[in-house]
Amino acid sequence: MRVTRWTLVALALAVRAAPAGAQDERPRRAFEPAVTLSASVTLFGQRSSDPFGTFNYKNSAGVGVWGELPLTRRTGLLALATFSPLSGQRQEQENNNSLIDDDVLSLAVDVGLGARLKPAVPVFFLVGAGVHTATRYANPQSDDAAFEPQGMFAVGYDATSHGRWSVRTALVGHVVKPADPGFAGIAPKSTALDWAFHIGGRLALSSIAAPAGGAP
Repeated sequence: MRVTRWTLVALALAVRAAPAGAQDERPRRAFEPAVTLSASVTLFGQRSSDPFGTFNYKNSAGVGVWGELPLTRRTGLLALATFSPLSGQRQEQENNNSLIDDDVLSLAVDVGLGARLKPAVPVFFLVGAGVHTATRYANPQSDDAAFEPQGMFAVGYDATSHGRWSVRTALVGHVVKPADPGFAGIAPKSTALDWAFHIGGRLALSSIAAPAGGAP
């Protein structure tokens, strides 16, 4: 009789504890608080032109820093800063000669809305806007800094997670409004298209925040 009594008590405690344990389990969200550090390569579009050719920036390797926060189960707020320190002023002439002038430091900063078709799907899409700034205009005649508004779109993939870590790859496009250098005879393009490829490590900031590429 004593054994039966303690058995009933244990069963009652187990039933009572079960709902509390279930409440601790959060449904998976597409984006949890996380940061990513990535290596990047940026290809710059044409910024301006004169009667003898066009001006743009030299393509550059760089570093990207991502931050993300959840909004809904399938969407999140993402920020991206891409620093490209190895660029330069580049002139493409009509005879196909390419001239590289002074070095340029480039920084693109964007904020956007990310989404996945399902929270556990590793592929995500991103649209947003931001600004591109460089220490010089693309044309070699200028030594002034350039500030350019831009729209941003991207597709990315978060690989299967290992604990809090996963690998992120992403292709990021920018539709840029080139800055006017203010020189007679040099006309800015209406838009420029920049491309950047990123690959790096993504760290979830919470122990329950498994990256979307993890096991369902």
